[in-house]
Amino acid sequence: MALCDQLDAERNARDTTHRQLIRAIHHPLTEATDSTQTHRAWQRIRDHFNPLYTTPEAVQALRQTILQLAVQGKLVPQDPNDEPASELLKRIEAEKAKLVAEGKIRKPKPLPPISEEEKPFALPEGWEWVIFGNVAIIERGGSPRPIKDYLTEESSGLNWIKIGDSDIGITVTLYQLH
Repeated sequence: MALCDQLDAERNARDTTHRQLIRAIHHPLTEATDSTQTHRAWQRIRDHFNPLYTTPEAVQALRQTILQLAVQGKLVPQDPNDEPASELLKRIEAEKAKLVAEGKIRKPKPLPPISEEEKPFALPEGWEWVIFGNVAIIERGGSPRPIKDYLTEESSGLNWIKIGDSDIGITVTLYQLH
């Protein structure tokens, strides 16, 4: 039994070390500030891919890292010719004002700006931090009933996220601009 306990302790130590290694190898990738650092960090992962990603937890960590890179705008090169987010935000604000004027939605309460302390990383050129409530209508409850009334041709720009689709228990209407 002592040998079994020793093997179990060694396995636990190996698993802990493996988790720490995965975190350590992903960190330079998400913290890279230029394409050279990103390339170097990805090269290190690629060179040791097979021994690193042998557990479901390691694969999940890689998925989360890739998602983080996408959110940070580091997954693909940014096109300087793309419209800046500020222009899209102006169109969203105009659409919301139109819906308020038509009586389809209530006038939203002004939300405070995002402070520098709340920004976890620098954004690529043309991107902007925005409070979710400024680009969506957040309401409590489930999808409206009857749902078919909201899925007509003229209202097909409204998308619904149900409470069951979120961790925080809200329903969100997302704007789709044409």
